[in-house]
Amino acid sequence: MCKICRAIDPAMDHYCKEGHMKVVPIRTGYIQPANRAAETLFNAVAEVLEELKSATAEYGPFSSPHEGHSVIEEEFDELWDEIKMKHQDKVKMRKEAKQTAAMAIRFMIDCT
Repeated sequence: MCKICRAIDPAMDHYCKEGHMKVVPIRTGYIQPANRAAETLFNAVAEVLEELKSATAEYGPFSSPHEGHSVIEEEFDELWDEIKMKHQDKVKMRKEAKQTAAMAIRFMIDCT
């Protein structure tokens, strides 16, 4: 069960329909990735959620869809700048991708 599935129904003890995670009951607090790809996905989503939490705490919600668009565009431009570098830095690209994803989710929450 993925982190989102677990948040919806934490008492379940099986694989989520996507086969991402096997979760034992919540009282044990233990999550086991079903495979390496699931672990990679889980870690990426967890990083984006942490970034979302941090940015929302620091800056608050978007005041309008226009602000949300501008912030997403700025974050994507920073990612694009990293991609265009002659010697790409994967750590920096991951950071910018994480920020772009977090702001897209923030837009979904604040503006729709």
